[in-house]
Amino acid sequence: RLAKCDSAASPAPIEAHVIVAGASAQILERDGVALLVGPRATTARKTHRATPAVAYRFAPGELRALIDVPLGALVDDVVPFADVHRRRRAGAAEVAPSVRLVRGAVAFAARDPACNVRSLAAALGVVERTLQRAFVDAIGLAPKLFLRTERLRRALALASIGSSIAASATRASWADVAAAAGYCDQAHLIDEVRALTGETPRALVAELASTSHRL
Repeated sequence: RLAKCDSAASPAPIEAHVIVAGASAQILERDGVALLVGPRATTARKTHRATPAVAYRFAPGELRALIDVPLGALVDDVVPFADVHRRRRAGAAEVAPSVRLVRGAVAFAARDPACNVRSLAAALGVVERTLQRAFVDAIGLAPKLFLRTERLRRALALASIGSSIAASATRASWADVAAAAGYCDQAHLIDEVRALTGETPRALVAELASTSHRL
């Protein structure tokens, strides 16, 4: 004699997720719904059910070509993608001037991670106010915050080579990471990581190693 079985699927487990402050935005598709996850001015720690999802991540500034609102309106926010998706109008420019300017800024910052807003504007041949407007429109973050989060992302990428950066002399020290990522020194790195994430560099790397995360 067979017992009746409940065929309902068990609920997905709850998992921790860390979204580190940064300029990258993404479109997240889950359960047939597309969501726009905006750039982060702050680091967020959340829990959610581990349901299957597909994420499309955009380099800083590139999502602006697809949506009808400035990225500055979507910082630290999640909205339905259908609400902001751009329906391209006849004769509309393929790439907004702010996106073109930001592309140059992103490329320059990658070559010179220690640059500041003044040197960035000078390299692009614009005044700082023009740079500010372009960043808020195309990236969402002000230029100074963008440069800070890019240095953080670079430091985390360097520090994540291996499971424990300080455990082996064959891997770079925190001072080496600070120099390569564009910080003045190790103390500057520690202060910035704490300001942007609430953790020390070592604690943050350990946290990211044990949780799902977005950089």
